Amino acid sequence: MKKKILISSGGSGGHVIPAIAFYDHLKENFEVFLVLDKRGSSFINEKKYKYKIFNSPSLNFNKIIIFCFQILFFFKKE
Repeated sequence: MKKKILISSGGSGGHVIPAIAFYDHLKENFEVFLVLDKRGSSFINEKKYKYKIFNSPSLNFNKIIIFCFQILFFFKKE
């Protein structure tokens, strides 16, 4: 069983392009997951890369708690 790696990236090309480079480098030896926000999906080839979109919340406590639970459920599922 391959170890799992999560790569999380922001929404600009300056964040997504290096994340894609790490993904390509690690995918042969690890099960790699890429997490982006909605803005970041415009910089990625959806046919070539497996990724999930999580919308980053503003600094509202309730939204941050919901966001944390979404990430935990994602980890549990994968």
